[in-house]
Amino acid sequence: MKILGIDIGFECGWCVIEKIGKNEIKVFSYGIIIAPAKIHYLERLFFIVNDLRKIIKKFKPDIIVIEPTFKNIKLAFLVGMCLQMAKKEKIPVYLISPRRARKLLNLPLSKKHLYNSRKIKKFFKRGKLVSHIIDAFVSAWAWFLEPKPSDFWKFHEHTKNTHTHTHTHTLPSRTPRTQTFRNARSKSG
Repeated sequence: MKILGIDIGFECGWCVIEKIGKNEIKVFSYGIIIAPAKIHYLERLFFIVNDLRKIIKKFKPDIIVIEPTFKNIKLAFLVGMCLQMAKKEKIPVYLISPRRARKLLNLPLSKKHLYNSRKIKKFFKRGKLVSHIIDAFVSAWAWFLEPKPSDFWKFHEHTKNTHTHTHTHTLPSRTPRTQTFRNARSKSG
């Protein structure tokens, strides 16, 4: 099962991992999408989403795990755009906070200690690691340990169907309460 971890930001980190066996993880690829700073923020958002779409087409992940941020409204828009993109691609999405992900993996909560952790560095052989890549990796890795609701897969299998279901609910017809009350009153008197 391939998982794409995404660290939301204008410097958007991503990491594709796969679980091999019971406790082994393989890192396929990782990187950072940096939106040009001199363009309008909406164009920056579309730039990031378009690059993420290319990554999805290339690696075909089974699940997308996003480390969301809602502190900045512009980045909250990016979270929404990523959710919409995943829905369009028919890929289940899971949101996990950075603190929750680090606790599940027994990693240090402080960023400084996290980035120097041996647990993290053993997965990356080359290059200088950027914090956004590590955050995306930790989010994806934590997904394997996060307890899912019992209906998680059932819900997402429903979203994978190519056709849409329309459900109409009709309420049973009944007389209004006031009319029922008056009828009961008139019968007794």
